[in-house]
Amino acid sequence: MHEIKGDTYSERVISQTRLWLDGIPVHNHVDGECCSDFSCCNPEMYTDDFDQRKVIYNNTMISIIPRITNWYKYVIVPVV
Repeated sequence: MHEIKGDTYSERVISQTRLWLDGIPVHNHVDGECCSDFSCCNPEMYTDDFDQRKVIYNNTMISIIPRITNWYKYVIVPVV
């Protein structure tokens, strides 16, 4: 079983989104949030398209970076 890690909301969003990017959709029970495409609760919504997941991951990181310190530790995934 995969677990979302983090003490803060931002850390948990990053952890959840990284798991989802790696093909592991996990619901965030601490904050009550689904993963980016809601596939943690609706598996039929999961996309196998890794490039599409990278775009969604990058958009999530761009939106969360202003809220976290040491933001430079979190890598944006290149979209080729």
